[in-house]
Amino acid sequence: MIPAPIDRSVRIREIRDASFRILSAHGPKALTLRRLAEELGGSSTLVTHIFGTRSALLRGITESAIEDYDEEIAQLEQGADARQRLRILLEWMLPLDEEQARAERGRIMLVGHSDRHLGVTDFSLRMEHKMRQLLRTHLRELVNDGEVEDTVEYVRVFTNGVVLSAAERPSSWSADRQQRVVDQLLRRLGIS
Repeated sequence: MIPAPIDRSVRIREIRDASFRILSAHGPKALTLRRLAEELGGSSTLVTHIFGTRSALLRGITESAIEDYDEEIAQLEQGADARQRLRILLEWMLPLDEEQARAERGRIMLVGHSDRHLGVTDFSLRMEHKMRQLLRTHLRELVNDGEVEDTVEYVRVFTNGVVLSAAERPSSWSADRQQRVVDQLLRRLGIS
C-alpha cells in the first residue's frame, strides 16, 4: 500500500501547533524532535522529513506563523472599515480562547529562551517586526501621520501587556475582560 501524499504546508502547521503546545506546557528544553514526533503520534521521521534539526524546526515554525498572519487577518477583516479592522487586529493579537492562550504561552516560553544559536532571537525579532508592521498599516488610516509611530509603540505595549497578563493569570483575563480593555484603548485613542 502506497502512503497518501502529505500536504507539506498542512504538515508544517501541524508541527508548528504541536511545537507551541509543548513549549507552553513544558518549556523550550522539552521541544525536541523526538518529543514533537510523540506529540504528533508518529515516528521522528514525521518531523525530520520536514525539519532535519531543532534549529531548522525553530526557523520553520517562526516562518510558518508569520506567513499565516496576513492570510488570517485578511479573512477576518473582509468587509470591515478602518476602525473595525483595527479592532479585529487588536482582538486577533490577544489570547481570547484557550487555544490562543496556549499558543501565546508557547511563544512567551520560546522568546524567554536565550539560546541564540537556535534562532530564538531571530524568532523574537521577526515576530515583533511583524506585529508592529500590522499595527502601522492599520493605524495609518486612523491617526495623523506624525502620530503613527508613537501610537504603534503605545498600542504594542498595550497588547504585550494584556498578552503577558492573560498568560500569567488566565482566570483573571477572560475574553470579555480583554475586549473591554480594547474598548478603553480605542476610546483613549479617539478611534472607538
